[in-house]
Amino acid sequence: MHEDKAFLGAYGWTAAHEEELSQLPQLPGQPGRVIGEERGGYEVVCGPGQVWLAQLPGGERWSAPLEKPAVGDWVWVERFEGLTLVRHRFERTSCLVRKGVGGRGGPQIVGANLDKVFVVSSLNRDFNVRRLERLLAAVWSSGAEPVVVLTKADLCEDPHEAARAVNAVQGVSREVPVEVVSAHHSLGRERLQVHLGAGVTVGLVGSSGVGKSTLVNWLMGQEIMETSHVRQGDSKGRHTTTGRHLLVMPRGRGVLMDTPGMREFGVWNAAEGVERVFGDIEVLAGQCRFRDCEHNGEPGCAVQAALDAGELSDQRLYSYQKLRREAAYQARREDDNQLATHLERKRRRRFAKMVRRKTKGSPKC
Repeated sequence: MHEDKAFLGAYGWTAAHEEELSQLPQLPGQPGRVIGEERGGYEVVCGPGQVWLAQLPGGERWSAPLEKPAVGDWVWVERFEGLTLVRHRFERTSCLVRKGVGGRGGPQIVGANLDKVFVVSSLNRDFNVRRLERLLAAVWSSGAEPVVVLTKADLCEDPHEAARAVNAVQGVSREVPVEVVSAHHSLGRERLQVHLGAGVTVGLVGSSGVGKSTLVNWLMGQEIMETSHVRQGDSKGRHTTTGRHLLVMPRGRGVLMDTPGMREFGVWNAAEGVERVFGDIEVLAGQCRFRDCEHNGEPGCAVQAALDAGELSDQRLYSYQKLRREAAYQARREDDNQLATHLERKRRRRFAKMVRRKTKGSPKC
Protein backbone atom coordinates (compact mmCIF):
# COMPACT_ATOMS: atom_id res chain seq x y z
CA MET A 1 0.00 0.00 0.00
CA HIS A 2 2.81 2.45 0.85
CA GLU A 3 4.52 1.68 -2.45
CA ASP A 4 1.27 2.29 -4.31
CA LYS A 5 0.72 5.65 -2.58
CA ALA A 6 4.27 6.72 -3.44
CA PHE A 7 3.52 5.80 -7.04
CA LEU A 8 0.23 7.75 -6.92
CA GLY A 9 2.15 10.80 -5.68
CA ALA A 10 3.25 11.32 -9.29
CA TYR A 11 -0.44 11.49 -10.19
CA GLY A 12 -1.14 14.14 -7.52
CA TRP A 13 -2.01 12.13 -4.37
CA THR A 14 -1.65 14.52 -1.41
CA ALA A 15 -1.89 14.68 2.37
CA ALA A 16 -5.46 15.98 1.95
CA HIS A 17 -6.42 12.68 0.32
CA GLU A 18 -4.76 10.81 3.19
CA GLU A 19 -6.80 12.84 5.66
CA GLU A 20 -10.06 12.07 3.84
CA LEU A 21 -9.07 8.42 3.61
CA SER A 22 -8.56 8.26 7.38
CA GLN A 23 -12.17 9.44 7.88
CA LEU A 24 -13.65 6.67 5.74
CA PRO A 25 -14.90 3.39 7.20
CA GLN A 26 -12.53 0.47 6.81
CA LEU A 27 -13.31 -0.78 3.30
CA PRO A 28 -11.56 -3.46 1.27
CA GLY A 29 -9.82 -2.06 -1.77
CA GLN A 30 -7.36 0.68 -2.67
CA PRO A 31 -7.27 4.31 -3.87
CA GLY A 32 -6.66 5.29 -7.46
CA ARG A 33 -7.15 8.05 -9.99
CA VAL A 34 -9.41 7.99 -13.02
CA ILE A 35 -7.06 8.41 -16.00
CA GLY A 36 -9.54 7.65 -18.78
CA GLU A 37 -13.17 6.95 -19.46
CA GLU A 38 -14.41 4.09 -21.59
CA ARG A 39 -17.90 3.17 -22.71
CA GLY A 40 -17.88 0.28 -20.26
CA GLY A 41 -16.44 2.16 -17.27
CA TYR A 42 -13.45 4.08 -15.98
CA GLU A 43 -9.72 3.45 -16.35
CA VAL A 44 -8.34 3.72 -12.82
CA VAL A 45 -4.62 3.60 -12.00
CA CYS A 46 -3.90 2.26 -8.51
CA GLY A 47 -0.21 1.37 -8.63
CA PRO A 48 2.66 0.19 -10.83
CA GLY A 49 1.13 -2.01 -13.52
CA GLN A 50 -2.31 -1.70 -11.89
CA VAL A 51 -4.78 -0.09 -14.28
CA TRP A 52 -8.29 -1.46 -13.85
CA LEU A 53 -11.49 -0.93 -15.79
CA ALA A 54 -13.86 0.03 -12.96
CA GLN A 55 -17.64 0.26 -13.00
CA LEU A 56 -20.21 2.01 -10.84
CA PRO A 57 -22.53 0.04 -8.57
CA GLY A 58 -26.23 0.81 -8.94
CA GLY A 59 -28.15 3.24 -6.75
CA GLU A 60 -29.34 6.83 -6.61
CA ARG A 61 -26.01 8.03 -5.25
CA TRP A 62 -24.55 7.99 -8.76
CA SER A 63 -27.67 9.18 -10.63
CA ALA A 64 -26.78 12.92 -10.77
CA PRO A 65 -24.39 13.73 -13.66
CA LEU A 66 -22.04 15.83 -11.53
CA GLU A 67 -21.84 13.17 -8.79
CA LYS A 68 -20.45 10.48 -11.07
CA PRO A 69 -16.67 10.11 -11.33
CA ALA A 70 -14.89 11.78 -14.24
CA VAL A 71 -11.38 11.84 -15.63
CA GLY A 72 -9.13 13.33 -12.95
CA ASP A 73 -11.19 12.12 -9.99
CA TRP A 74 -9.70 10.19 -7.09
CA VAL A 75 -11.71 7.10 -6.18
CA TRP A 76 -11.65 4.08 -3.88
CA VAL A 77 -12.09 0.84 -5.80
CA GLU A 78 -12.76 -2.72 -4.68
CA ARG A 79 -11.73 -5.75 -6.75
CA PHE A 80 -13.28 -9.19 -6.44
CA GLU A 81 -13.88 -12.07 -8.83
CA GLY A 82 -12.41 -10.12 -11.74
CA LEU A 83 -14.76 -7.18 -11.21
CA THR A 84 -13.67 -3.68 -10.12
CA LEU A 85 -16.25 -1.37 -8.52
CA VAL A 86 -15.99 2.30 -7.51
CA ARG A 87 -17.01 2.47 -3.85
CA HIS A 88 -16.17 6.12 -3.09
CA ARG A 89 -15.27 9.32 -4.90
CA PHE A 90 -12.95 11.67 -3.02
CA GLU A 91 -13.81 15.34 -2.62
CA ARG A 92 -12.80 17.46 -5.61
CA THR A 93 -10.53 20.48 -5.47
CA SER A 94 -11.91 21.69 -8.80
CA CYS A 95 -14.39 20.60 -11.45
CA LEU A 96 -14.47 22.07 -14.96
CA VAL A 97 -18.01 21.75 -16.33
CA ARG A 98 -19.63 22.75 -19.58
CA LYS A 99 -23.17 22.59 -20.87
CA GLY A 100 -23.66 19.51 -23.02
CA VAL A 101 -24.20 20.01 -26.72
CA GLY A 102 -27.83 20.51 -27.74
CA GLY A 103 -30.73 22.68 -26.64
CA ARG A 104 -31.51 20.54 -23.59
CA GLY A 105 -27.96 19.44 -22.85
CA GLY A 106 -27.19 18.89 -19.19
CA PRO A 107 -23.87 19.44 -17.40
CA GLN A 108 -20.82 17.60 -18.71
CA ILE A 109 -17.62 17.33 -16.70
CA VAL A 110 -14.57 18.23 -18.77
CA GLY A 111 -12.09 17.33 -16.03
CA ALA A 112 -11.83 17.04 -12.25
CA ASN A 113 -9.09 18.06 -9.80
CA LEU A 114 -7.29 20.27 -12.31
CA ASP A 115 -4.87 22.69 -10.67
CA LYS A 116 -4.34 24.75 -13.81
CA VAL A 117 -5.96 24.87 -17.23
CA PHE A 118 -4.13 25.89 -20.38
CA VAL A 119 -6.73 27.75 -22.47
CA VAL A 120 -5.26 27.18 -25.91
CA SER A 121 -5.83 29.35 -28.97
CA SER A 122 -3.78 29.49 -32.15
CA LEU A 123 -2.38 32.71 -33.59
CA ASN A 124 -4.13 32.33 -36.93
CA ARG A 125 -7.73 32.77 -37.99
CA ASP A 126 -8.90 30.74 -34.99
CA PHE A 127 -7.99 33.51 -32.51
CA ASN A 128 -11.20 34.80 -30.94
CA VAL A 129 -11.31 36.99 -27.83
CA ARG A 130 -15.01 36.32 -27.22
CA ARG A 131 -14.37 32.55 -27.09
CA LEU A 132 -11.49 33.14 -24.67
CA GLU A 133 -13.82 35.12 -22.37
CA ARG A 134 -16.20 32.17 -22.29
CA LEU A 135 -13.47 29.62 -21.56
CA LEU A 136 -11.85 31.79 -18.90
CA ALA A 137 -15.20 32.24 -17.13
CA ALA A 138 -15.67 28.46 -17.04
CA VAL A 139 -12.14 27.82 -15.75
CA TRP A 140 -12.32 30.45 -12.99
CA SER A 141 -15.67 28.99 -11.87
CA SER A 142 -14.19 25.48 -11.77
CA GLY A 143 -11.71 26.32 -9.02
CA ALA A 144 -8.64 25.92 -11.28
CA GLU A 145 -6.24 28.64 -12.43
CA PRO A 146 -6.29 29.57 -16.14
CA VAL A 147 -3.25 30.20 -18.31
CA VAL A 148 -3.80 31.42 -21.89
CA VAL A 149 -1.48 29.67 -24.35
CA LEU A 150 -1.24 31.17 -27.85
CA THR A 151 0.14 28.54 -30.22
CA LYS A 152 1.51 28.52 -33.79
CA ALA A 153 3.43 31.75 -33.45
CA ASP A 154 5.42 30.64 -36.51
CA LEU A 155 2.27 31.08 -38.65
CA CYS A 156 1.98 34.81 -37.88
CA GLU A 157 2.53 36.69 -41.13
CA ASP A 158 2.71 40.03 -39.30
CA PRO A 159 5.57 40.14 -36.73
CA HIS A 160 3.42 42.33 -34.47
CA GLU A 161 0.40 39.97 -34.57
CA ALA A 162 1.43 38.02 -31.46
CA ALA A 163 1.91 41.22 -29.44
CA ARG A 164 -1.54 42.47 -30.46
CA ALA A 165 -3.07 39.14 -29.46
CA VAL A 166 -1.38 39.26 -26.05
CA ASN A 167 -2.70 42.81 -25.51
CA ALA A 168 -6.19 41.67 -26.50
CA VAL A 169 -6.11 38.81 -23.98
CA GLN A 170 -4.79 41.07 -21.23
CA GLY A 171 -7.62 43.46 -22.03
CA VAL A 172 -9.99 40.60 -21.23
CA SER A 173 -8.36 39.60 -17.94
CA ARG A 174 -5.09 41.13 -16.80
CA GLU A 175 -4.55 38.65 -13.97
CA VAL A 176 -4.27 35.67 -16.35
CA PRO A 177 -0.76 34.74 -17.58
CA VAL A 178 -0.40 34.71 -21.38
CA GLU A 179 2.26 32.56 -23.05
CA VAL A 180 3.16 32.63 -26.77
CA VAL A 181 4.60 29.38 -28.10
CA SER A 182 5.61 27.61 -31.28
CA ALA A 183 6.36 23.89 -31.10
CA HIS A 184 7.70 24.06 -34.68
CA HIS A 185 10.36 26.61 -33.66
CA SER A 186 10.72 25.38 -30.03
CA LEU A 187 9.62 28.79 -28.80
CA GLY A 188 8.23 29.28 -25.28
CA ARG A 189 8.68 25.79 -23.77
CA GLU A 190 10.55 27.19 -20.76
CA ARG A 191 7.74 29.67 -20.12
CA LEU A 192 5.18 26.85 -20.05
CA GLN A 193 7.28 24.76 -17.68
CA VAL A 194 7.00 27.54 -15.08
CA HIS A 195 3.35 26.52 -14.69
CA LEU A 196 4.14 22.81 -14.27
CA GLY A 197 5.45 20.94 -11.25
CA ALA A 198 5.42 17.70 -9.29
CA GLY A 199 1.88 16.65 -8.45
CA VAL A 200 0.35 19.54 -10.45
CA THR A 201 -2.44 18.54 -12.85
CA VAL A 202 -2.82 20.71 -15.95
CA GLY A 203 -5.73 20.41 -18.37
CA LEU A 204 -5.83 21.71 -21.93
CA VAL A 205 -9.00 23.14 -23.50
CA GLY A 206 -9.62 24.85 -26.81
CA SER A 207 -11.14 24.45 -30.23
CA SER A 208 -10.30 21.64 -32.63
CA GLY A 209 -6.99 22.09 -34.37
CA VAL A 210 -5.42 24.78 -32.18
CA GLY A 211 -2.46 22.51 -31.46
CA LYS A 212 -3.32 20.91 -28.11
CA SER A 213 -2.07 17.46 -29.13
CA THR A 214 1.14 18.95 -30.53
CA LEU A 215 1.54 20.83 -27.25
CA VAL A 216 1.11 17.58 -25.27
CA ASN A 217 3.74 15.81 -27.39
CA TRP A 218 6.08 18.78 -27.01
CA LEU A 219 5.77 18.84 -23.21
CA MET A 220 5.97 15.04 -22.92
CA GLY A 221 9.12 14.97 -25.05
CA GLN A 222 7.75 12.18 -27.26
CA GLU A 223 5.00 11.42 -29.76
CA ILE A 224 2.08 10.51 -27.50
CA MET A 225 -0.90 12.05 -29.29
CA GLU A 226 -1.78 11.82 -32.97
CA THR A 227 -1.57 15.18 -34.76
CA SER A 228 -2.70 16.57 -38.12
CA HIS A 229 -1.64 19.44 -40.34
CA VAL A 230 -3.54 22.70 -40.65
CA ARG A 231 -5.95 22.94 -43.62
CA GLN A 232 -4.73 25.55 -46.05
CA GLY A 233 -8.23 26.76 -47.00
CA ASP A 234 -9.37 28.05 -43.61
CA SER A 235 -6.30 27.73 -41.33
CA LYS A 236 -8.20 25.23 -39.15
CA GLY A 237 -6.55 22.14 -37.76
CA ARG A 238 -8.12 18.72 -37.95
CA HIS A 239 -9.63 17.13 -34.87
CA THR A 240 -7.38 14.32 -33.56
CA THR A 241 -8.10 13.81 -29.84
CA THR A 242 -11.26 11.77 -29.27
CA GLY A 243 -11.24 11.36 -25.48
CA ARG A 244 -9.80 12.64 -22.22
CA HIS A 245 -6.76 10.96 -20.71
CA LEU A 246 -4.26 11.74 -17.96
CA LEU A 247 -0.55 11.52 -18.76
CA VAL A 248 2.30 11.74 -16.23
CA MET A 249 5.01 14.05 -17.54
CA PRO A 250 8.69 13.06 -17.31
CA ARG A 251 11.11 14.43 -14.73
CA GLY A 252 8.43 15.13 -12.13
CA ARG A 253 6.71 17.92 -14.05
CA GLY A 254 3.20 16.86 -13.14
CA VAL A 255 0.19 15.49 -15.01
CA LEU A 256 -1.39 16.56 -18.31
CA MET A 257 -4.97 16.08 -19.46
CA ASP A 258 -5.76 16.63 -23.11
CA THR A 259 -9.38 17.06 -24.20
CA PRO A 260 -11.17 16.80 -27.54
CA GLY A 261 -11.57 20.06 -29.43
CA MET A 262 -14.77 21.94 -28.58
CA ARG A 263 -16.43 24.12 -31.18
CA GLU A 264 -19.17 24.80 -28.64
CA PHE A 265 -18.59 25.58 -24.97
CA GLY A 266 -21.73 26.46 -23.06
CA VAL A 267 -21.03 27.75 -19.55
CA TRP A 268 -22.61 25.93 -16.61
CA ASN A 269 -23.12 27.64 -13.25
CA ALA A 270 -20.31 30.06 -14.10
CA ALA A 271 -21.57 33.26 -12.44
CA GLU A 272 -18.41 33.59 -10.33
CA GLY A 273 -16.16 33.22 -13.36
CA VAL A 274 -18.17 35.74 -15.38
CA GLU A 275 -17.77 38.31 -12.61
CA ARG A 276 -14.03 37.68 -12.54
CA VAL A 277 -13.47 37.89 -16.28
CA PHE A 278 -15.63 41.01 -16.58
CA GLY A 279 -14.42 42.72 -13.43
CA ASP A 280 -14.18 46.06 -15.24
CA ILE A 281 -17.88 45.97 -16.14
CA GLU A 282 -18.83 44.75 -12.66
CA VAL A 283 -17.11 47.81 -11.17
CA LEU A 284 -18.97 50.11 -13.57
CA ALA A 285 -22.28 48.37 -12.85
CA GLY A 286 -21.79 49.10 -9.16
CA GLN A 287 -21.68 52.80 -10.00
CA CYS A 288 -25.02 52.83 -11.86
CA ARG A 289 -27.82 54.93 -10.35
CA PHE A 290 -30.20 51.96 -10.15
CA ARG A 291 -29.25 48.66 -8.56
CA ASP A 292 -31.25 46.67 -11.15
CA CYS A 293 -29.84 48.63 -14.11
CA GLU A 294 -29.75 46.50 -17.26
CA HIS A 295 -27.34 48.87 -19.06
CA ASN A 296 -29.71 49.45 -21.96
CA GLY A 297 -30.13 53.22 -21.84
CA GLU A 298 -31.35 53.73 -18.26
CA PRO A 299 -30.55 57.18 -16.77
CA GLY A 300 -27.42 57.32 -14.64
CA CYS A 301 -25.96 54.16 -16.22
CA ALA A 302 -22.19 54.14 -15.68
CA VAL A 303 -21.76 51.29 -18.18
CA GLN A 304 -23.49 53.30 -20.92
CA ALA A 305 -21.33 56.31 -20.05
CA ALA A 306 -18.19 54.15 -20.51
CA LEU A 307 -19.53 53.00 -23.89
CA ASP A 308 -20.17 56.58 -24.99
CA ALA A 309 -16.67 57.60 -23.88
CA GLY A 310 -15.06 54.76 -25.84
CA GLU A 311 -13.71 53.16 -22.65
CA LEU A 312 -15.76 49.99 -23.21
CA SER A 313 -16.55 48.18 -26.45
CA ASP A 314 -20.09 47.17 -27.30
CA GLN A 315 -18.80 43.67 -28.22
CA ARG A 316 -17.41 43.14 -24.73
CA LEU A 317 -20.63 44.39 -23.12
CA TYR A 318 -22.69 42.08 -25.34
CA SER A 319 -20.47 39.12 -24.39
CA TYR A 320 -20.84 39.99 -20.69
CA GLN A 321 -24.63 40.22 -20.87
CA LYS A 322 -24.90 37.01 -22.88
CA LEU A 323 -22.74 35.00 -20.48
CA ARG A 324 -24.60 36.39 -17.47
CA ARG A 325 -27.91 35.30 -19.00
CA GLU A 326 -26.53 31.83 -19.71
CA ALA A 327 -25.12 31.46 -16.20
CA ALA A 328 -28.39 32.63 -14.59
CA TYR A 329 -30.47 30.29 -16.74
CA GLN A 330 -28.29 27.28 -15.93
CA ALA A 331 -28.36 28.14 -12.20
CA ARG A 332 -32.19 28.21 -12.25
CA ARG A 333 -32.27 24.98 -14.20
CA GLU A 334 -29.92 23.28 -11.72
CA ASP A 335 -32.13 24.41 -8.81
CA ASP A 336 -35.18 22.99 -10.62
CA ASN A 337 -33.38 19.69 -11.22
CA GLN A 338 -32.36 19.43 -7.57
CA LEU A 339 -35.96 20.07 -6.47
CA ALA A 340 -37.26 17.47 -8.95
CA THR A 341 -34.73 14.92 -7.66
CA HIS A 342 -35.73 15.64 -4.06
CA LEU A 343 -39.44 15.19 -4.85
CA GLU A 344 -38.79 11.98 -6.78
CA ARG A 345 -36.86 10.52 -3.84
CA LYS A 346 -39.72 11.43 -1.49
CA ARG A 347 -42.18 9.73 -3.86
CA ARG A 348 -40.06 6.58 -3.93
CA ARG A 349 -39.82 6.50 -0.13
CA ARG A 350 -43.60 6.87 0.22
CA PHE A 351 -44.13 4.10 -2.31
CA ALA A 352 -41.68 1.81 -0.48
CA LYS A 353 -43.44 2.44 2.85
CA MET A 354 -46.81 1.63 1.27
CA VAL A 355 -45.44 -1.64 -0.14
CA ARG A 356 -44.00 -2.61 3.27
CA ARG A 357 -47.33 -1.89 5.01
CA LYS A 358 -49.32 -3.96 2.51
CA THR A 359 -46.77 -6.79 2.62
CA LYS A 360 -46.79 -6.79 6.43
CA GLY A 361 -50.59 -6.97 6.60
CA SER A 362 -51.07 -9.62 3.89
CA PRO A 363 -51.77 -13.26 4.95
CA LYS A 364 -48.82 -15.64 4.76
CA CYS A 365 -49.12 -18.60 2.41
